[in-house]
Amino acid sequence: MSGATAMQPKEHALSTNNGSRTVTWIQTSFNVIQALTVFIVMFVVMTLLFPTFHTYLNLTNLLKQQVPNLIVAIGMTFILISAEIDISVGGTMVLASVLTAKTMQAGGIYLGVLVGLGAGAGAGLVNGFLVAKGRIPSFIATLGMMYMTRSIAYVVTRGFSVPVSTDFQKLFAANFHDIPYVVFFVILLYVIAFVILTRTVFGKQVYATGINIKAAELCGVPVVAVKMKCFVITGVLAGVAGIILVSRIGAVEPNLGTGFEFSVISAVVIGGTSLFGGVGNVFQSVLGVFIISLIKNGLNLGHVNLFWQDFVTGAVIVVAVLIDTWRKRIAEVLSLG
Repeated sequence: MSGATAMQPKEHALSTNNGSRTVTWIQTSFNVIQALTVFIVMFVVMTLLFPTFHTYLNLTNLLKQQVPNLIVAIGMTFILISAEIDISVGGTMVLASVLTAKTMQAGGIYLGVLVGLGAGAGAGLVNGFLVAKGRIPSFIATLGMMYMTRSIAYVVTRGFSVPVSTDFQKLFAANFHDIPYVVFFVILLYVIAFVILTRTVFGKQVYATGINIKAAELCGVPVVAVKMKCFVITGVLAGVAGIILVSRIGAVEPNLGTGFEFSVISAVVIGGTSLFGGVGNVFQSVLGVFIISLIKNGLNLGHVNLFWQDFVTGAVIVVAVLIDTWRKRIAEVLSLG
């Protein structure tokens, strides 16, 4: 009798996950179609409105500019699927850029890269510990980290720009038909992330944690370890983005990337990853990143005032959250029906 009773919570958890999977499948299908439709419509409209939009030069420039966003969007997808959020990625990226540039001046390129990656991993590890072990809400924990990383960046640079060597700038300059080799590295990262999320035990644990954390714990999912890994992955990717960014622009300033985190979050949500957890895919995030970039590029080509561009970016974030809320409600209604 006691054995049967002991099994009941686990059986209930499994049945809860089965019901949640139906909601997840409905949401995912709806999200993919929606994001793809928005992207295609926007691309066509931009092509019709601005003759210079679909030129090879403009499209390759768009691709180059979005490399940091694309890289960090991978980590943000992991974070949001696990039902958490990380608003420190902009600060982490800048800190990694600053430490990379400063270390290169004294210790060379390889040491600089290692320090930049270490800074990203360290910030992610602290975030993960505070959220998973310390039970601090991820918004609060990463908000604190955002301020701390940017503060350290200002202290290290004293508010001045830090240049990097021309040899390091060649990392981003190397290209194939004006497409940087770094872009192919980004594609590789997305393939690896897709495989991890869809073909590994860890990936399934990330989804399970985001769908229903209590049910996941009853099923034996190590939710603390899962969340910590997600934050470390995001931190490392923010570090990678920072290293590539400083290679592209040739110097780094402590105020670089202001608002970067919200641009990435809104892109991932627009791509179809839910702020409520359990739903998302890295390739959907690619669509979201390019939808945001199309909006900004259209505003630039239309000579819209820079201050109004920030207004539009804020409006896009609000709309993204509203759409995500509606998607969740629609999926729940359909699953009940």
